[in-house]
Amino acid sequence: MPIPVPLLLQSHTFSAPLNMPPRLAHTLFSARPALLLRSRSLRTPSLSLPLRTFAVSAHNRIVETTGFTDTQLTVRDAISQVCSSFPNTYWQECDQQEKDPKEFHAALAKDGWLGIALPEGLGGSGLGISEATMMMQTIAQSGAGMAGAQAIHANIYATQPLARFGTQQQLEETIPNIISGKWRTCFGVTEPNARKYGSPARRLPRR
Repeated sequence: MPIPVPLLLQSHTFSAPLNMPPRLAHTLFSARPALLLRSRSLRTPSLSLPLRTFAVSAHNRIVETTGFTDTQLTVRDAISQVCSSFPNTYWQECDQQEKDPKEFHAALAKDGWLGIALPEGLGGSGLGISEATMMMQTIAQSGAGMAGAQAIHANIYATQPLARFGTQQQLEETIPNIISGKWRTCFGVTEPNARKYGSPARRLPRR
């Protein structure tokens, strides 16, 4: 039986946070998500609406946004706009035909989102894992589910050790190709006792 819950809409005037890297600000205001982001300031004033039926879908967000920063909410809105071009039928087709969602990957790469957590000096946006997590959650909630998140998550997380510990030559050869979407990221664990995600690897590498 549907559970009635109150829905409260609040106005939110958007302005680029002071700590937002210039590259990300340019992406947000010049790329396709720009119209969505600017519309935040055009929403109606705060008002209470009647009870409505609870539903989980791409159009009914279930994440409580209290406590998130303006930058994180901006990321959510921009990624939602990108995801709106990929309906459930797209993901159903990819699943049934066992197809790689390369169009979705290309759309995120086009606007620079694959470099969200990489340093600006390497061509990334210079944001953190919290913003990257917001992006991944928004992708999954849009209807893409794990398939959508899995399509890009290695580009976001597996690049962190490379960005931190890679040599200058490695960074120059790999990071630009990863951010542009030309290359995909994967990782392998060589420890004999390690499982799929590297646990419980026990060796401590030393230089």
